[in-house]
Amino acid sequence: MRLKMSMNPRAKNSRMQFKCPICQKPVPRPISGQVSLFPFCSERCRLVDLGKWLDSEYRVAAVETDNPEEKEGFDPQSEI
Repeated sequence: MRLKMSMNPRAKNSRMQFKCPICQKPVPRPISGQVSLFPFCSERCRLVDLGKWLDSEYRVAAVETDNPEEKEGFDPQSEI
């Protein structure tokens, strides 16, 4: 999932605008110290994204290995 950013050179503020990764609506930049839905525009889009993770529509790539030395957390001393 990538956030889309756009710059509007004609805008008075000329700040970066972010787009919601689900519906592509503009999302205001989060204000420090305030709770926000960032990077989503609404609670609905946040829950749609969560549902995609839970339904395995999004995946994190992993490399399968049969070699125990390559597995995370392998401790060669535990084999002795």
